[in-house]
Amino acid sequence: MGVLLIFALLVTPAATALQLTARPARALALSAALAVVVTWLGLAVAYYTPYPAGFFITTFAFAAYLLARAWRLLARRGVRPARRRPSWHTAGETARQGVTPA
Repeated sequence: MGVLLIFALLVTPAATALQLTARPARALALSAALAVVVTWLGLAVAYYTPYPAGFFITTFAFAAYLLARAWRLLARRGVRPARRRPSWHTAGETARQGVTPA
């Protein structure tokens, strides 16, 4: 179980942070913060249950990754930049073409 826990704490927070930001410095800080939060949360839950802490830490780390991945995918689908007209395109030209400017 120790190898799974080490792997989960090395890879999962970094992968989660990269889903949330593209800047390396922010990803490093976010990765460290996520690892600490997931570890303390897993330890707290394991204290009150008969299951090992590694199970909860790994599960919470993976859940955080899934949530970050889903948030990123939903954000990509929901945010679409509006089409902008070129600066040379004026309102007078659109009126001549029969299109009313927005």
